[in-house]
Amino acid sequence: MPLRDAVHLAFTEHSPGEIQIYPGPIARDVVLRRQTTDVQCLEKVFIGSEYHSPFKLSPQVIVDAGANVGMATIVLLDSTPALTLLPLSRRPRFLRCWSETVAS
Repeated sequence: MPLRDAVHLAFTEHSPGEIQIYPGPIARDVVLRRQTTDVQCLEKVFIGSEYHSPFKLSPQVIVDAGANVGMATIVLLDSTPALTLLPLSRRPRFLRCWSETVAS
């Protein structure tokens, strides 16, 4: 089953407020919250590959302005494990989710 369909199926009316998934090639779990933009973010990052670069990059530090729940962060960490990431968000609950995603 495609990832997009599996996520939408997991969010049936009887599902809890959050689900935890393992989205494929990234060796980390991701928490998705119900009635948020998390699913759209997952689609952009993992299905649409928006953070895939055709160039060989080796940044040492990235400031993740608008860090959301950390999906782009785990893609960046997967490609550059020694990377230091500084998340910025005006919403404290996003930083809590970001910490949980990155720690998994």
